[in-house]
Amino acid sequence: MKKIITESQLRKIVKESIKKVLKENIEGGDYINREKLHERIVSLLNEVCDTYDFGENGARILKDDYVEEYAEYLTNSIADSMRNYVSSGNYSISGNFNNIKRDFETEHNGASFDKVIEMIRNGVSNEITEEFKDWSENWFWQTFGTYNIKYNFAEAANEFLEGMEK
Repeated sequence: MKKIITESQLRKIVKESIKKVLKENIEGGDYINREKLHERIVSLLNEVCDTYDFGENGARILKDDYVEEYAEYLTNSIADSMRNYVSSGNYSISGNFNNIKRDFETEHNGASFDKVIEMIRNGVSNEITEEFKDWSENWFWQTFGTYNIKYNFAEAANEFLEGMEK
């Protein structure tokens, strides 16, 4: 026999689950436009909610209580990874032809990647650094795509909803 829970109980379970996922405060780089990244992730996660069958109320529950926090977690995680990648000085990616330094300099007619990164590290906010952050957000999606984000979210959402049914 399935246990029936109220919507308020369900919301409490959702909030507690989100807090568990976000228990680590991930802070990360300024090398990517976080706002654009976050918006695109929210859009992808909402697409998953609309595309997959999460049961009668599953998509609504996910959109109301899970998508935003999960998107924030992913945004911080990706920004942190980007900061680590750019700071490493090793711009090759195993199994991928893209290289952020080479790609930036090629697409921007030899503009100095190192000078832009130095400006960002020094806290400079100007047209060049903001353009780089927008460019790197697009570069991220071109390099890594969306499949893994959608797939991992669908898996996590299914597990989350199944856990609520028990």
